[in-house]
Amino acid sequence: MAFFPMEQLSIAGDAKRWKRPCDSTNEAVHHFCANCGSTVYVESEATPGILAIAVGCFTDPDFPQPQFAAWGEHRHNWIAFPESCREVQGQDFS
Repeated sequence: MAFFPMEQLSIAGDAKRWKRPCDSTNEAVHHFCANCGSTVYVESEATPGILAIAVGCFTDPDFPQPQFAAWGEHRHNWIAFPESCREVQGQDFS
């Protein structure tokens, strides 16, 4: 996911929504394509004013490498992040 302030974005079209609890008392709302089911973006009470957009939505081959990775304890052991990427446990974005 790539994180952007909401005021930098405009959303067009209709998406289906699915709300789920997070690892805290917060909830996240997943917005996904009604045709194919792909996640497009996520809103979370944990990060108000920020949208998390699925990186697969970007077609730019020069899209920047991740700066941090959340939920590191659930990462498959075959996934490797760049040395510069800070990996956190859970959703501790601080």
